[in-house]
Amino acid sequence: MLEDMTPEDLAYAAGIVDGEGCISIYPRKQRRTYRINVRVQMCEPGAVELLYKMFGGTLFKVQPSTHKNRGQFVWGVAASAAARCAMNLLPYLRVKKQQAINIIELQRIHDAIRASNTQQRKSRGFSGNWGSRPFEIDAALLAKADKIHLFTSELNRRGIGRLAQWHEPELSSPVKGTVTPESHRKRLAAWRKQAYQNK
Repeated sequence: MLEDMTPEDLAYAAGIVDGEGCISIYPRKQRRTYRINVRVQMCEPGAVELLYKMFGGTLFKVQPSTHKNRGQFVWGVAASAAARCAMNLLPYLRVKKQQAINIIELQRIHDAIRASNTQQRKSRGFSGNWGSRPFEIDAALLAKADKIHLFTSELNRRGIGRLAQWHEPELSSPVKGTVTPESHRKRLAAWRKQAYQNK
């Protein structure tokens, strides 16, 4: 990764992410937390190669599906690397600034959950099968993570200019148990209905 990124470098990178990128949050399979991701896909390699040099992550080429199409170069970072990328680009982002704020906050929640898990692991000791009993996670943290995920999904779905009717949904409790694709779709549908209802 580049250690001497200039404001011009960061402004250029932010413009690429604003125009061609996606800042997303996805539910993790078999877990009650989320995966954050910053991704850019372009036909020309120059810009994504620069992002790779600046922030690390992954860089690969997607082959075209037919001979008429061009291949796509894809760069992406996830988890804490995505949050660091968002923090560096935040002063320069315009279109996707709120999504960047959201994944930074979600990473802070993940860090708090991870710290709690570590403390619980230490309190149980390292002898025996301590992993058979799931860790207790603060319900307020999970509910906040759920709200951030919903808000970011709506931003990517509608754009900030079309969220005038948004009302933050009340979540009395976070999702319980394993999140399946079906339960996740139903949960989002219910929250969207609540978020846009007239108050």
